[in-house]
Parts: sequence; C-alpha cells; structure tokens
Amino acid sequence: MAGIFSFRGIYYNPELFSQLPYLVTPPYDIISPEEQEKYYNDHEYNFIRLELGKTFPDDTPENNRYTRAKSYLNNWLSEGILVREETPALYLLEEIFSWEGQSYVRKSIFASVQVEPYEKGVILPHENTLPKAKEDRLNLLRETRVNTSPIMALYDDSQNQAFNILKEKASLMFELTDEGGRVNKFYKVVDPEALLKVQNYFKDQKLFIADGHHRYDTALTYAREMEKKGVNAYRVLMQLIPFADPGLLVLPTHRIVLKAQSSPVEILEKILAYFTIVEVPLKEILNRFATLKERYVFGMCLKDKAYLLYLKENDPARVLPELPEVIARLPVTVLHELILKPAGIGEKETLSGEYLKYTRNAQDCLTEVVEGKAPYSFLVPAPTAEDVANVALSGNKMPQKSTYFYPKPLSGLVIHPVHD
Repeated sequence: MAGIFSFRGIYYNPELFSQLPYLVTPPYDIISPEEQEKYYNDHEYNFIRLELGKTFPDDTPENNRYTRAKSYLNNWLSEGILVREETPALYLLEEIFSWEGQSYVRKSIFASVQVEPYEKGVILPHENTLPKAKEDRLNLLRETRVNTSPIMALYDDSQNQAFNILKEKASLMFELTDEGGRVNKFYKVVDPEALLKVQNYFKDQKLFIADGHHRYDTALTYAREMEKKGVNAYRVLMQLIPFADPGLLVLPTHRIVLKAQSSPVEILEKILAYFTIVEVPLKEILNRFATLKERYVFGMCLKDKAYLLYLKENDPARVLPELPEVIARLPVTVLHELILKPAGIGEKETLSGEYLKYTRNAQDCLTEVVEGKAPYSFLVPAPTAEDVANVALSGNKMPQKSTYFYPKPLSGLVIHPVHD
C-alpha cells in the first residue's frame, strides 16, 4: 500500500537553531498579509521568503515570488544558512500545546511518501480543491523542486507502533517554542533497521489526507509533468499521524449568518418538526454547548437569548435519504440541510460568500451577534477523525469548511527535495 521513504532533508544550519522561533512560519494558507509582513521583518532568513514570498506590481515571468523563492533557496544553501542532511532519515515531531485549558501532545512522523493517483485507493482525500490555490503551489514547486511544508495525513496505528520504533533510535535535533506557545521537539532517525521496520509497517496502510489537499494535487500534477521528461518526481513530504493519537484535535467550524433570509421565529417554526428546541440564557450558551456529549445538537445565538437545537432522529440518514449516508451523518450536513436551507441559506447563498462567515472560536459567534454585526449564529459540533476516514473510504467529499486539524505544523522545520 503506502510507500514511505527516508530522505536527505534540508534544514536551517544548527548554528541558527537558537534563532528558530524567528525563522519558522505557519503554513502558507493561514498567513495573512499582515503576518507575512511581520515574518519578513522578523529575520532576514525567515522561511516566509520560501513559503509565501511577496508579490510586486512589476513582477515578470523571470522575476516573481516563485523565482525569488528559488534564488533564496539556492543562495541560502550555498551560504550555509541551510544545510542538507548527508544520510537519508525519517524525522519525528512532538508538539506540546494547549487548547481550551487542556494540554496535549501530538506525535508524528515526517517522511517522503510515494505519490499515488487517488483511484489506486492508497492515498485518500476527503475534500475538493480550488484551481487557483493549486496553481500557486504548482508554480512554487516547479521553480524550487522542493516541498516547503508537509501534507498532514492520518493512518491506522492504535498503539503508535511506528513512532515508538523510530523514537528508540531518534536523536533530538532541536526544540523550539513558537509564537503560540507550542513546544516543538524535532528528532532525526537514521538507524537502517528502524527505518526498514517502519517502511514495512506502512506497506499495509492507507493514508488519509487530513490537511493539504491542494499540495497533494500539486505533487501529482508535477510528478506527471516530470514523468513526460523522463524524471521520477513521485514523492511528497507528509506529516503522518495515527487516528488514535491523543493530540489529534479536529476543531469545529461555526457559522455566523451575515444576511438573514428568515427571522429567528420563522426558523424555529420551520425546524420544529426535526428538532427539540430548548431556550438557554445567552450568558450560558457557550458553557452549555461545550459540555454537551450529543453528536447532533446545535447552538443558536441571538442578541438577547440562545437556543439548543437537538435533532430528534438518532440517524440523520433517515431524514436525508437523498444524500450518501456518510455525508448525511456529518453534523455540518445536518446544520446546512435541516437548519440553514429552511432559513433560506442554500448552496447558492453559501457559495456566494455573502451570507456566512466561518470561525473556530465559539466566542465569536456570541460577540458578533451581541454587537449587532450579525443577526444570529450557529455553534456546530466538531467532526471526528473517523468521519474523515469514512468519507474518504466511501469516495465522497465533505462539505466545505468541515474540518480544521489543530494545530497546523510549522513550515521551515525540514525541507523535502522532490528530486532526491
């Protein structure tokens, strides 16, 4: 099944390890223009210049963010700012972080992974991609011929055997605390026996893309381009995490309604057939919602009151028979099909971007409504990693803004040369 390989990674010179907090960045797709500027100013060798370089009005095909990234990469290698590992290795990352007052440790393997077409059923997606985002990453890959950030993928390993085999032979490269307070411990493993054991372990595994669908599609497109030139480039950098890892967090993505198509009273009347509606004091809604164990209950926040909406049917597939069962059973599907659609916010309105705003912070749902910036909002239960696997195995795709795996791995820990 999955082919994983050690590789000669590129990383910052160990002499710069003490400055790593000022060198690494988040992945490109969550960096705002303001943050991009900040990272440029943090350090002259900040990874932003490779991961998400600036664009300028006078950019040309010969001089643009992608060609400049290539120049930075080559110059930093020649100057010794970046160095390349002499021996093929697998890398381990331990991330120690907090979320909502609780501490977590996430353990993962960084590996070079064989790129396979989706139809082979070895590497499975769970969401659709956007052409514009793929074009950006493809242009960067064509110029630099490296992966600057990993794709996050999940696999089945309830005892974390693969990680533990490697950890026994691992040497700590560096430890850094990033701007969010997360501690990142990065290890290297070069022991041939341990590498072979783990490589063989993954031969029986499927990999489920959690985050990085655009980068994977880009890797596949690039590999096919190179194949026509007689070059094998069917490799991509992945961060591999077991489904059962206690530090694997999937956060909910709540919905803030920007344009009301129906009044709150009308909405409650329309959904009464499907939901048990319980009024809750506004000041209690966030705590009440956070402690709920039910899978199909939603919070509705108004300016002066709130409601908990309990789905009466245990299996939403029974009331949404027109949808594939794995899709119908997602909480976000229930919200859109049985609450937002009756409220006048269907697929057209959702895709327009004018009616809904998305947030992972439940407090935003309350604040924006109370401050009059939105008429109402909905709190949504988080999906599970198993939801991702079930949808991927079925060949279906989850609705947009369904999953957010937290935290995102840093970019700049290790660079993966595709032409290794």
